[in-house]
Amino acid sequence: MELQPIQNKIYEIRGYKVMLDFDLAEMYGTETKRLKEQVRRNIERFPDDFMFEITRYEYNSIRSQIASLDVGRGKYSKYLPFAFTEQGVAMLSSVLNSKTAIAVNIIIMRAFVAVRQLVYNPPINEIKELQKDIKRLKQSNFSMPSEVTKEISDICVSILKLETSDIDTLKQVADNVKSKNLTSIVAVGGNDENGAKFVVAATDEAVKKGAHAGNLIREIASIAGGRGGGKPTFAQAGAEDGTKVQEALEKVFELIK
Repeated sequence: MELQPIQNKIYEIRGYKVMLDFDLAEMYGTETKRLKEQVRRNIERFPDDFMFEITRYEYNSIRSQIASLDVGRGKYSKYLPFAFTEQGVAMLSSVLNSKTAIAVNIIIMRAFVAVRQLVYNPPINEIKELQKDIKRLKQSNFSMPSEVTKEISDICVSILKLETSDIDTLKQVADNVKSKNLTSIVAVGGNDENGAKFVVAATDEAVKKGAHAGNLIREIASIAGGRGGGKPTFAQAGAEDGTKVQEALEKVFELIK
């Protein structure tokens, strides 16, 4: 069993590096249901910093990152997964009490160590790219946006205000935030000496639940004295009153039913 495939199954949730129950069950050669049963029988061995059940919002947030959800375990699961930290995974081998679990856990522990080493000692080429990005941001006098996210009617709704009206920048930020969640709506607005602009992006899953980027953009742009329109999945608008950008963005939370 190689380390790289295991490293790809380690995610960050609530500030912890974790693995999910269905991935662990597959590696142990057992069913997810059986693994959970064993954990529940020994729940006193799994405090919150060892294991926790993720929320529906957290589950939706990482679904787009997990290829196995599209083809096998975890797809459309009725039950929310258990997330195990490194200590929780170590405890699992004693609970499952099998030679396979012990052997697999040794490899998993090495994968966690490898992930930590990447965090503290990233490849030189990645460091150089990060340094270039920081330099470009400083030169453009661009301040990083503050994201506000709420879950409304099972849709992850995010708004961001930027100190720029460059439409390509707004689009890129919207796409980056939208990619974090399969069911999401993202509204990004910005203003500078060139005026104010807005973009709204919605995933296909959000559209199925009734979201429409074009309708949203018309409503929020009007608050700032602007007009716009577009498709259900993407829309953009220009506006005159840059002082109303934040107010217009916050209106999105009211418009999502």
